[in-house]
Amino acid sequence: MQIPFTRLNSLESRPQGRLKCLAHIGPGELSLQTKFNHVRKQETDVFNDSGTQLGVHQFLDAQIGDVWDKFCFWNKFHLTVFGQNLTNERQEISGFLPGLFGTGNVGPDATYGVEVDAAK
Repeated sequence: MQIPFTRLNSLESRPQGRLKCLAHIGPGELSLQTKFNHVRKQETDVFNDSGTQLGVHQFLDAQIGDVWDKFCFWNKFHLTVFGQNLTNERQEISGFLPGLFGTGNVGPDATYGVEVDAAK
């Protein structure tokens, strides 16, 4: 079993942590991956108007998958279950240019899913 851990600090405002574990179980390879992002307060408006800053938020993503070289009549079969933004952090950004227009954006909620990939 391999358990490499990498901590990335390429941008001071975005420290990240990743954990990836691999294990050979039966005919396949099981993998578990997690990713954590911490984003500090950011300006979202060129004029730095009050109320247009994006506050501190943190994201946690995870996935578990298995890859089989031979599965039934498939030469390769890959099944992954994933979750993104597991902390369900919501970001809301708004900006206004008085008398002309206003803009806004809302970040995605927690997302869950299953991916299946098979090749003959």
